[in-house]
Amino acid sequence: MRRNQKFIILASILIVGSLLSFVLVADPKTQNPNVAIIPPIPMLEIPSKSKENSIIPEEKPQQKENNTEFCGNNICDPKSEDCSTCERDCGQCSSSSIEPIRIATAVGIVWLVEGNTIPNCSIPCYFEREGHSPEYLQNMDAVVYGEPQHYLHYYDPNKVNIYAHSESTKLYAKLREPYRDIGSKYDMVVSYHQLEDDVMELIPKNRTFRHLMWSYSPVRIDHYYRDDFFVPFKDKQDDATVFISNCGIENSARLDLLRDLTKYIPIKSFGRCLPNAVESEIEDCQNLTHYDQKLCILKKFKFYLSFENAVEDSWVTEKYFHALLARTIPIFLGASNVDDFSPTDDLKSNPITIKVSDFHSVEKLAQYIKKVGSDEELYNTYLNWRKQPPAQHFKEILQYSLDFPETICKMCEMVKEIKDEKKIKKNNVIN
Repeated sequence: MRRNQKFIILASILIVGSLLSFVLVADPKTQNPNVAIIPPIPMLEIPSKSKENSIIPEEKPQQKENNTEFCGNNICDPKSEDCSTCERDCGQCSSSSIEPIRIATAVGIVWLVEGNTIPNCSIPCYFEREGHSPEYLQNMDAVVYGEPQHYLHYYDPNKVNIYAHSESTKLYAKLREPYRDIGSKYDMVVSYHQLEDDVMELIPKNRTFRHLMWSYSPVRIDHYYRDDFFVPFKDKQDDATVFISNCGIENSARLDLLRDLTKYIPIKSFGRCLPNAVESEIEDCQNLTHYDQKLCILKKFKFYLSFENAVEDSWVTEKYFHALLARTIPIFLGASNVDDFSPTDDLKSNPITIKVSDFHSVEKLAQYIKKVGSDEELYNTYLNWRKQPPAQHFKEILQYSLDFPETICKMCEMVKEIKDEKKIKKNNVIN
């Protein structure tokens, strides 16, 4: 009996103490510097209906420091996430001896990677896409410069400085200028260019730099060999189709070519430039994402006018790759080295592309398109590449896509190499 009474008294004391501390913490007016505030007993948190009505101030996120803990390859800030959260998400929580690589970028080079932490890298890799002050950038290991021209007010030679761009250097001449500073001001370049492209000749000789090429193909190689978009020859429309929505800057004269070509062959134009068709006309291609809807439409036509907005080495965008995915023939206007991006090495036996540059006139081009479109056997020779194993260079091209986390990981590895080299050089100078 006495034991029960003691238990009741003890429980009452705890409850009263908890309520008293809750009142003292909740209402700043009652706080007294001479009164010790007892931490409240953990209680079930009831979410408020509105943050504005909540009397509990919203906690501001703490700035990440270099003594970050890691759960696997995921960054866990000790000040904002405890080990229990890490264990829930990753299965373990431990400190890592590998310092994370932090990269500040204003260029959209991590489009499909969720969050700022790149998963499954050999080294912890973290991207920041906000903040422009020198104080903010001071905590970064690398800074990406590019278009739009963010961070140009800040430059630190001790950082890993990266030049990146995703527009044609023939269309935007200003994008070519930084190539002269690669190896001096910039330690690394990320672009669609191959090392043998003419723009790379702008880089001063004897300059040491890292180069990461990327492609416009955001899908895995097996997607190119699926039958998802198979439509028999007899069921395909004889028309060619085209999607052009950027009617402004170009150096390829693609809109002039489109106007001239419509005089000879039927063309369905679904873009904002010279349109004569709308996506809603294709009944079984509705309620799809923009990407899937486009491929759904392309597969129904025998030809796709893959007209780039610039004629420049290696400027081969999704217009070419989408034709391959949709199992239609690309009529290509653009880079002279487009064959470097083809899925096969045997282009004589397995042609893939009808190149505008191979014809002396629009009329000759139209005549050949009609010939291929009326001959099933000839037409299918342009699709026979799917029966052959993919060429090694095609595999490598697809691996360059910055839509894939492993490509971003490669970039982080390069950054770490340059960072370590700079650290060694700095120490040698000091010593």
